[in-house]
Amino acid sequence: MKYIVFFALVVSIVACTSSPQPQLALYLADSQLTMPEGNKPEIALIQHHLRGQAVVTEKDIIATTRVDAEPTSVNMTLSKAAAERLWKISSANIGEKMALSANGQLMNVAVIQSPIGGMIRLTGLPEKTVDAFLAAGAE
Repeated sequence: MKYIVFFALVVSIVACTSSPQPQLALYLADSQLTMPEGNKPEIALIQHHLRGQAVVTEKDIIATTRVDAEPTSVNMTLSKAAAERLWKISSANIGEKMALSANGQLMNVAVIQSPIGGMIRLTGLPEKTVDAFLAAGAE
């Protein structure tokens, strides 16, 4: 009996101390925003956090694929509910910008290059952000 209690205690400590994966989210950004090297896109991200309007969360990402010709781009297939939210909130025009966050911290502002059905293409991402989205969309 002592061993079972000890084992349960060790498992719970390990579970509490292991670092969680970042939670990714997409927020519609102000169309006037430039990439992070320019203006302050954090302002739009904060506004969307206050409204609680994450358009796409990690659980909405069905699949993500790298765009071979563009290493800073990903094609993202979204759940039907996420696609409907995205199209309702935004006209989802080509060139529309989205703020990307992980655990509430701004990662980048990406540009929607080709919204088609439940798929969007985001461009202008740093390599580690592309890798994070590829991991989120992995089956």
